[in-house]
Amino acid sequence: MIDLHTHSLFSDGALIPSELIRRLEAMGYVRGGHYRHVDSSNLDHVVPRIVRVAEELNHAQSVRSFQGLS
Repeated sequence: MIDLHTHSLFSDGALIPSELIRRLEAMGYVRGGHYRHVDSSNLDHVVPRIVRVAEELNHAQSVRSFQGLS
């Protein structure tokens, strides 16, 4: 299964990204899209960090993480 629109606690969700991926993995998902709400005030801060998070999660867990901005 694939869920292309989830949010971690860094947006309007309740879980840290690694726990969100772990739960998707436990439910049999193979892909997960994670989005953060951004605007011009935090865009430069958020983009490099979501790239790093995606790389770390994709290295450590079987569910492939797609990071995005909304």
